[in-house]
Amino acid sequence: MNELILHVNVHAKTADNPDNRIVGGHDYRGIGEAADLVAVMTIDYGYPTGPPEPISPLWWMREVLRYALLNIPEYKLQSAFPMYGYDWKVPSHETKALSAQNAQNLAIATGTEITFDTAAASPSYSYRRENSNHVVWFEDIRSISAKYELIDAYELIGATYWQIGLEFPQNWEFINNNIWIIK
Repeated sequence: MNELILHVNVHAKTADNPDNRIVGGHDYRGIGEAADLVAVMTIDYGYPTGPPEPISPLWWMREVLRYALLNIPEYKLQSAFPMYGYDWKVPSHETKALSAQNAQNLAIATGTEITFDTAAASPSYSYRRENSNHVVWFEDIRSISAKYELIDAYELIGATYWQIGLEFPQNWEFINNNIWIIK
């Protein structure tokens, strides 16, 4: 007989806020007791329609994971990693999602220098096209390797990915060379 596993994804939060329309109903403690695995969606700090910000800034992920670990045992907890970025047209906040690979290719195509925010451990760049200013935040090998270090630092069971089908060859190469995968 096969054993069933209950794997639950929950939105990220840094405190209990029952009035929040998105995360208010997520009872981390109750979900942590009932589920076999819980993935905290540590993604979309910078989100479509919002201002241009890092997708998963490291400082925020730490806050989310510290709160989650107060309610969910580390042997059940996963952190979600983004495989994408966003291209915001400013000031309208019109947003286009990009794979991590396409975000890097766009920087090359526009001749734009990529900067790296060390506190957020996130790359970004700005460019101008068709009389519009754009800001792009995305993930690269530097940001994703910092996220993997969080898994070890907090002794989590692992990571999960959002938009696994998006191109991010650096991530898969990093896994092949550095991560022990249990099959």
